[in-house]
Amino acid sequence: GDAYGLQKPEQSYISALTPPKKKLRVAYATTAWTGVKADRDAAEGVEKAVRLLEQEGHIIEEAKHAYDHPPFAKATLDIWSSGATVAFDALGAMLGRKPGPDTLQTTTFAIYEYGKTVSAADLYTALEVFNALNQSVGAFFATYDLFVTPTCMSAAPLLGAVRCDPPGPVDAARWSEEMNAIDSFMAVF
Repeated sequence: GDAYGLQKPEQSYISALTPPKKKLRVAYATTAWTGVKADRDAAEGVEKAVRLLEQEGHIIEEAKHAYDHPPFAKATLDIWSSGATVAFDALGAMLGRKPGPDTLQTTTFAIYEYGKTVSAADLYTALEVFNALNQSVGAFFATYDLFVTPTCMSAAPLLGAVRCDPPGPVDAARWSEEMNAIDSFMAVF
């Protein structure tokens, strides 16, 4: 199927800003598809939003868009890191500097090095994974009009809590998963 299964809106975007005349089917989740649970504050924010929607007469249902996370995580890393590698090489050429451990943060260098290992077959597989996910998201939204989730699974980490330049080698896949745990819902969308 088409990689981007967007339906034509039933109304103009400007008219969508007026209060809905029909009851919306609202799904919500506070546990991500990766199994990460939102912290208390993030979960309470979702629950507050859902209560307001319910008071407006909308149909509320706890639901979870199910998909196979490990292939999605690899596909995301393959596309992201290979694109970053191309960009870093181009920027390095413009600046007359070679990307490396002396010019990139430890985590960025790990992503750069990983990107150099991604093959054309890996990228093709990643696009197939993304297409399948797009199709399943489209099917999910055939049932629901709105999906309420936390933006992040917890409050923003304190400055310096996320170490982008730790000493020693960094595993790009593990680093990517650690970052995905912060915004578990956002990567799919």
